[in-house]
Amino acid sequence: MIMVTEAQIVVAQEGEKCYTDGFIRTLVSFPLSDIRKGWIVRTDTHMSLVLRVDAMHHWFFFRSESELDRIVMTLSIYPISIMEIDQQSQDKTIGYILNQCRRTPNLWHRAVFATEGFESDN
Repeated sequence: MIMVTEAQIVVAQEGEKCYTDGFIRTLVSFPLSDIRKGWIVRTDTHMSLVLRVDAMHHWFFFRSESELDRIVMTLSIYPISIMEIDQQSQDKTIGYILNQCRRTPNLWHRAVFATEGFESDN
């Protein structure tokens, strides 16, 4: 889940019994003021938002266009430049994403699964 507060973006995971015990763990958070730029990428199979936060790029993949549109609309009230990657640039963008993924030794090394918790860094 992604939450936007007055000053922060918080990415969190609901605990297994969240509805009964209210447990939610924070995975990452960063100040809205640290977001330098954003890009919306829509393909036939994926909807994503890439946010440049200082020197890092944070990649958010959404299940539906409405989820993506909702977070973009929420962020639009802040002074954050978010650009839609047009159809002509998508092939280059997809190539860029794939090249970035190839340079990462293990793209999902900190992936979180509800039943497993954090995967090991090994």
